[in-house]
Amino acid sequence: MKAYSMRSDRSCNRVPNQVIVNLRGGANYFCSYGTTIARVKGTTIMLDEHWQHSRTTSKYLHQFLNRYRYPWGNCRDIQRAIREGNIIIANLNLEGSTPGMSNPRRDFLNESPPA
Repeated sequence: MKAYSMRSDRSCNRVPNQVIVNLRGGANYFCSYGTTIARVKGTTIMLDEHWQHSRTTSKYLHQFLNRYRYPWGNCRDIQRAIREGNIIIANLNLEGSTPGMSNPRRDFLNESPPA
């Protein structure tokens, strides 16, 4: 597993709350503020039910999708792709988790939370 912060388009500085996680099996995840927002594996794209959580999340989601050659430039394009069946909506976070409250690194490693 590799996890790294995305970079700002303007300054090229790392953006600490926008993370890409690459797993050995070929799945790539985008996490924003501790919540898993998107999963790309092969030609399958899944978005979490809360993919439009904020403007910042949407901005970096577009960057993430463009990285894998999915050219949806704005939220309307993504909504159209969902209606057309090109993107699947699913709960990508632990059952009962609240957006912004899960820890994606712990989720990926199947570790239990600290006591």
